Amino acid sequence: MKQNPLSPEEQEKQEYYRDARTGGYYGKIWTTVGKCVFCDLRDKYIVHEENGIVLTVPLFAYIDGNLMIIPRRHIKSVKELTDSEWETVRKFMYIAKKIIRKV
Repeated sequence: MKQNPLSPEEQEKQEYYRDARTGGYYGKIWTTVGKCVFCDLRDKYIVHEENGIVLTVPLFAYIDGNLMIIPRRHIKSVKELTDSEWETVRKFMYIAKKIIRKV
């Protein structure tokens, strides 16, 4: 049997992140609160906002340096983004890359 190289604390942290990702926490919050979890983003979580697009720190980060780029308007697929929104997403990816490199 292969031994896990992670400490028990790191294993627990990894399990928590897996649960956040696959456990549907955002959907559970939507059901509990009755609204979109991203509509009321607090300023302390917003890194940058422009053109209806937000660069934010997720409520349930999966890893250190985890950032999210989300539109303010409700869409079902990224295919619904306008060309202008895509340009902003591209810009935010560049900003996020610079931030992550500093972390």
